[in-house]
Amino acid sequence: MARPNKTGLDYFSLDVKMDDEVELIKAQHGMEGFGILISMYQTIYSDKGYYKKWNERNQILFSNKVSTDRKIVASIIDDCIKWDIFDKNLYEKYNILTSKRIQKQYVNATYKRSEVELMREYLLLKEKDIDRENITCNSVSDVNNSDESKVSDGKSTQSIRIKDKDKDKESNKPSDKSDKQTDEFSIKKLDNGRYDYPDKYERVYSLYPDSKGTKKSGWRKWAARRREGVKQKDLVEAVKNYAKECKRENRDKKYIKHLATFLGPDDHWREYLLKNYTGAGEQNEFSKAGRKEKGKNKQRKQSKYDKDVIYG
Repeated sequence: MARPNKTGLDYFSLDVKMDDEVELIKAQHGMEGFGILISMYQTIYSDKGYYKKWNERNQILFSNKVSTDRKIVASIIDDCIKWDIFDKNLYEKYNILTSKRIQKQYVNATYKRSEVELMREYLLLKEKDIDRENITCNSVSDVNNSDESKVSDGKSTQSIRIKDKDKDKESNKPSDKSDKQTDEFSIKKLDNGRYDYPDKYERVYSLYPDSKGTKKSGWRKWAARRREGVKQKDLVEAVKNYAKECKRENRDKKYIKHLATFLGPDDHWREYLLKNYTGAGEQNEFSKAGRKEKGKNKQRKQSKYDKDVIYG
């Protein structure tokens, strides 16, 4: 039996002077944020070598590995994506963490290996810049992230289906190439190149406070949630409450989550349901306790008013 090709690295170099983006992470999250980032670099280089699937399963495993609360880890990684330490477009499209710097270091470190396999869709480097005899660029299925179509560049015509062990609960997303809508979770590509999205998704998209990210990536997350059995009215309610919060706080657009992140597997949207919403700062107006407290305040004001009127 042939020995499988090694993918990860045994070590990686770390610059003495870090970029401003890394300093921003240190400024926001302290040395804990810096430590999480370095641990993520270790995980990326030691696993696939140039990227890491950032699905629910891997988030739980990584948080346990670094002995840090998952929400704290998610917040730090989200900021790493926001400051372009990890590529935002590839994260939204394929749910992976990578960067041009990581890929360049991986390619340079593997120049002595007999064979190196890279996924074409994950690449931020130009293929002409990595034109080496030991590098093969394969293709990733854009329809189903759980499968990868392995096609060698001119070296072989054989096509092999490889099951991705890191498949997450959103791997069964519907194809964008369907000729017609087969259910409410399908989209049809129009002659003008745009997509005909379901009316229910258009409702959610129109209510969202800012159209960050692509509409298509947001639809994929919406479809995944609906396939899991999440009610449309709950998603609409959560989006409305999030929009109210952003408006009330006059939140800068750069601090508003992408719709794909809001509806993603971390379930940020659940925090904004009436029964869960806790708001920021003072007692909020959505929770049961908040509505009860609001009613008491109204009674107190009315009582004070009656007293002033009666007794002058």
